[in-house]
Amino acid sequence: MEEKIENPLEVGFKKEYKAVVRDEKGRIVGGVLNPIGHPKGQRNFAADFDEVVKEIAKLNKITINDARKQLLKVAYVEAKKGNYCYSKDIFDRYYGKAKENIEIEAKVEMKVFNLVSLIKDHSEDCDNDYGTTNTS
Repeated sequence: MEEKIENPLEVGFKKEYKAVVRDEKGRIVGGVLNPIGHPKGQRNFAADFDEVVKEIAKLNKITINDARKQLLKVAYVEAKKGNYCYSKDIFDRYYGKAKENIEIEAKVEMKVFNLVSLIKDHSEDCDNDYGTTNTS
């Protein structure tokens, strides 16, 4: 039996969604996890950037690849002047932010027991390599 739920965030819009169904391990096997989804009309940076590159190419009567190359050249010139924000914003938003490593210093104390002496103490109780105990 599938339970139907209404989207509570869309006032006046009567669309039903299947409730999320999970198996015994908690994995999703059916239904809608995010009933609201991606808002209609909302675009990401990559889509906007691609559209602008196409417009630049059309206005300057050049190919899309040439327009991208010119934008990268401008980013290079700006970076040489010390303005890294121009290229950083484009690269971070279009290609994803680069992985950052963070160094952390911490003091860690551990108590270690002497495993060798522990084994020697208990080896006398064994009469072979398989761990059977000596019954004599």
